[in-house]
Amino acid sequence: MRSLYLAVVGQAIQSTFGLYGSAKTHYTYKDVEVANVIGIIPGVDEDLQDSAIIIGAHLGHVGENKDGTYQPGALDNASGVAAMMEIAGTLQAAGFSRQVHCLYCF
Repeated sequence: MRSLYLAVVGQAIQSTFGLYGSAKTHYTYKDVEVANVIGIIPGVDEDLQDSAIIIGAHLGHVGENKDGTYQPGALDNASGVAAMMEIAGTLQAAGFSRQVHCLYCF
């Protein structure tokens, strides 16, 4: 069940960054396939193509109560992810010109 929720969130994040480029890394942990999502918004300065600002948050907490019901990590995880998505969207909408690449890592 946990991997289902994480997959849905990962797909939503990846689709948000799909216009700018994104990468998804799959791996298996304790028999559960999981993925990291990296949103890439390219920088414009040709001399700084090897430089990047990395902004990170984690999706990983999808807990389970003792009775087996789903327990999301809304306060910790979802708030950080929401803040990162808002930062990326606001900068893009404002036409903010980044000199270096911005990597949003989840």
